[in-house]
Amino acid sequence: MRTASVEAHLRLHLLPATVLCYLAGAILVGFAAPQADALKPLLMATLLLFALTFYQRQRPVAVFPLLLSFVLTGAVHTGFGLLPPSAPDHLYQLFPARAKATLTGTVLAMPEFDGRTTRFILDADSVLLHGEGPERAAQLPARGRIRLSIEAELPPDIHAGTHLLVMATVGRTFSYRTPGVFDYRLHMADRAIHVTGRIDSPAAIVRFTDRQKSSWHALRFFPETLRQQLNGFLASTREPKEAALYQALLLGNQSGLDDQTLEQYKATGCMHILSISGVHMALLGLLLTWTFTWLLKRSTWLLLHTHVPTVAILLSLVPLVGYATIAGLNTPVVRALLMSVLFLVGVVLQRQRSLLPLIAAAALFILLYRPLALFTVSFQLSFSAVLALALIYPR
Repeated sequence: MRTASVEAHLRLHLLPATVLCYLAGAILVGFAAPQADALKPLLMATLLLFALTFYQRQRPVAVFPLLLSFVLTGAVHTGFGLLPPSAPDHLYQLFPARAKATLTGTVLAMPEFDGRTTRFILDADSVLLHGEGPERAAQLPARGRIRLSIEAELPPDIHAGTHLLVMATVGRTFSYRTPGVFDYRLHMADRAIHVTGRIDSPAAIVRFTDRQKSSWHALRFFPETLRQQLNGFLASTREPKEAALYQALLLGNQSGLDDQTLEQYKATGCMHILSISGVHMALLGLLLTWTFTWLLKRSTWLLLHTHVPTVAILLSLVPLVGYATIAGLNTPVVRALLMSVLFLVGVVLQRQRSLLPLIAAAALFILLYRPLALFTVSFQLSFSAVLALALIYPR
């Protein structure tokens, strides 16, 4: 009877339970320094447990192998995410030590200039190692992302989607060994970046002439291109201090904020306002829904033939997704977007009941796409704050 009661309770809260099991497996493997050979048996055990769950899906005990399979899924997925890239043509393998090289690749996101240094991410497609030796005589195919920095401001014609040739000093990311300090290597690995580079001067950057670009290329980089255009518009129409504040509030770009402003926001406990998160998405969703509802109610035909609040909610989803892509799709933005979309869809389907399944679904989606997000402060604070509100609110 006790087992049946536990099983019934787990079935009632199946999604939060599976996410907790996934988190348990991910946390355990995070402390275990996983190796590829040790993860392969866990992968086989996971597949067998999923098969067993499917075979016993009509039995009361089927929920227990399902939960155990999610523990192993969290361990395997996170474990493989913690391993460095093993492909021989990956930048991580090509640069075991710091060295000078010439790379070609595509800019992935808006370059960020903080008044002194510009930083941007390049998706490499080839590399030429400088120095002597037969392996350094030709441009080699390569892959992987690299974060480059230069102490200068880049021209505005270098934006997301631009194909560049750069000469830089490249090396693997590393973290200081002092216990408790910020883990820079893990932070970069969460963004699929395992190497960084430094460019000595703007003369070391060559922009390729625009080739005929496909529609997919233009669509893929449109959000970041638009983000850079809006960032430049704010910089050109506002005072530097005011522009930096608007760039942080509207676009999630905090690179222009000076130390004094940041310290003032930290001292007043309002630092979260500068990070686009649930507050921004909730206000935007509320404004969009209210605006679309008001506009649709101007039509008698729509009032008679449709459910106006439902149509307004569905129309609000498109601008919400668009704004999230322009805002950079960092962890708080993705969390807020997923929860907003799930909540609005739940309202449309009249299935809204509790915030816990929404929080669990958002966490699971993010961790399946970015398994190392679990170890970032952004993920931990974002979900712990929302979870605390969800648990305290009914009281």
